[in-house]
Amino acid sequence: PQNLLIIENKDTFYSMRKFLLQNGWDILGIPFGTLIYGGGKRIQRTFTDDSLCMEPYMKKAENKFYYDLFVVALEIGMRVGELSGLRDIPLTKKAITALRQQYFNKQTIINKGKEHLEGFEDLVFVTKNNRPTTQFLISECINCTIKRIHKDNPSLTFEKFTPHCFRHTFATRYLEAGVPLKTVSALLGHTQLQLTTDLYMHVTQEALFEGVTQYENETKMG
Repeated sequence: PQNLLIIENKDTFYSMRKFLLQNGWDILGIPFGTLIYGGGKRIQRTFTDDSLCMEPYMKKAENKFYYDLFVVALEIGMRVGELSGLRDIPLTKKAITALRQQYFNKQTIINKGKEHLEGFEDLVFVTKNNRPTTQFLISECINCTIKRIHKDNPSLTFEKFTPHCFRHTFATRYLEAGVPLKTVSALLGHTQLQLTTDLYMHVTQEALFEGVTQYENETKMG
């Protein structure tokens, strides 16, 4: 059991997230295990810190069937349905390496006599039987990986999440790195910039405050 802190205001969420990562997860003597942003009825989750969350997950998932899919999802931010076929976008070096490995994985499946379904021969990510993968199967793989983490690290708090968490993590990391919002929106495949803004305003607002601070620091130095 753990204490959850759910914050609906985007600016407050991001400020609290930064405070907790820098100063520890106790507030007024109460230990919190997870911080969640809840926008009304919607709750969004990301791997907020690579070393604490993403690294142990990916390490446990390594050499597992969907590991390369997880890498690509984190690197390019596509939805699960898009990952099966992939759309034309720039790829990072990690994504290219994972896709090359997946090519060999699929050839191994084909060499075992697993025929594809008609019309699905060009899928990149498939099941062990060369069938289209689904969000349900990926979610099951995620849950199994989390169980392995809990088994080997009983004291580690690692909450369940959905495959869409990879997409939110991708967007958050890119925005925190200073990539323009319009570029991130295009990479996500959003048809309207407002959709990206609504989902990730907590990140862009923080960038605004950091920009003002940077300006003030440079002005003082000058």
